Amino acid sequence: QVAVLVADGCDGDDVAAVVDVLRSAGAVPRLVGPRIGPFTSDGGAALDADASLENHPLFLFDAVVVPGGREAAPRIARDARSLEGLRDQYRHGKAMLALGAGRELLAQAGLPPQEAPGVVMGESADEACLQRFVEALAAHRHFARESDPPRV
Repeated sequence: QVAVLVADGCDGDDVAAVVDVLRSAGAVPRLVGPRIGPFTSDGGAALDADASLENHPLFLFDAVVVPGGREAAPRIARDARSLEGLRDQYRHGKAMLALGAGRELLAQAGLPPQEAPGVVMGESADEACLQRFVEALAAHRHFARESDPPRV
């Protein structure tokens, strides 16, 4: 299962592209928000989070996706469980994808601002970026990161 973090203002095109690619690859994407229920993407599309950071903490997932959306990142960051969950994902060597403004959320969590083994970053959910993430997900764990994140 792959957590796709959502909040009002997230990039709906990124979310749709990620969900489609993950399903095609045999993964199970779950939209995870600060609460369960509907959110509105930056383009006005409805996104229905069926899990929350409270009832499905990020450490339960095999990977995490932080989509873009200038308004979404601060909303997600307000819930300290999101930042702690991102640090847990990093510490446990799980695959991570951060897109657009979502990359700022990794920095707020104290994670390196550049790619690392199993951490894929991109401006948007383009084909090459998503392919690199699927490859990182297939590796399951990236033991080169099996430690506390470096302080940035």
